[in-house]
Parts: sequence; C-alpha cells; structure tokens
Amino acid sequence: MSAKVTDSRFYMWRALFAIAHADEVITSEERNFMNKVLDEQPFTDTQREILKLDIEEKQNIRTLFDKISDQQDRSQFFHYARTLVWADGDFGEDEKKIMLELKKMHVQTVDFATFETDKGMALADDYQSPATTRAPAAKDTVMTRILRALSGT
Repeated sequence: MSAKVTDSRFYMWRALFAIAHADEVITSEERNFMNKVLDEQPFTDTQREILKLDIEEKQNIRTLFDKISDQQDRSQFFHYARTLVWADGDFGEDEKKIMLELKKMHVQTVDFATFETDKGMALADDYQSPATTRAPAAKDTVMTRILRALSGT
C-alpha cells in the first residue's frame, strides 16, 4: 500500500488545483493534469472528494499555500505549478502575479541555516580566505542576503 498523503502534501495539491483557477478558466489540459493526480496519488476518500470540489470551485490559493508546512512540499509545489500553468500553453498575467506572490511567501518562511545544515549545502563561496577577511556571521550567508533582498528587508 502506498504511503499516506500528509496534511502538508494534501494542501500542496489543493493549492495547485487552486492555481488552475487563477485565469478564471480551467482548460482541458489543466483538468487532465488534475484528474491524473487524483488517479495516481494515494489520497483518502475524503481528500479525493475535497480535491474533486477544488477542480470545480475556486479556492483561496494563498490560504491553501500557507498551510503547506513542509519545505519539501513547498518546493514541489513550484515544480508542479510550472507544469500546470504551462499545460494550456499560456502562462497568463494572473498566473504570473500569483506565482510571484507565492514565491515571495515561500522565501520569507525558509530557514536557510537549517536547510543548509540539513542538506549539506553550506556555500563555500560565502567566505573569502580567513587570512584576508573575517567570515561573516552565519546569518549573513549568501542565501540569507538573497532572501533579504527579495523580501525587501
């Protein structure tokens, strides 16, 4: 039996289904994508029924995205979202606006220090030779500076 779909992962799928409504039109390609997800993912009956309703009724994507608690699920959201928004061959202005807003929300919540440690992704380029300069504080990693620049802080 397949692994259970976690709450975070379920909200990832709900947010994806919601983004299909961004341009106010559900194309046959988008509908096919969502139906394929329903067929292939190990949703509970309740989850599946909610997602079927999400195909038909527009939901608040920001609220759903905010409930994606796992960073991996958030990252996967953007992977699948690119596939979904291009499914009809048109990445519309409404979709672009929402994707940019969600990316900003995502970047503001990433704990880069933990992410770097957990994934072994410390960036050697953050530091020049210790003989010529002191290393910046951990909070001043390249990823953190990028995060601050994107969030405007």
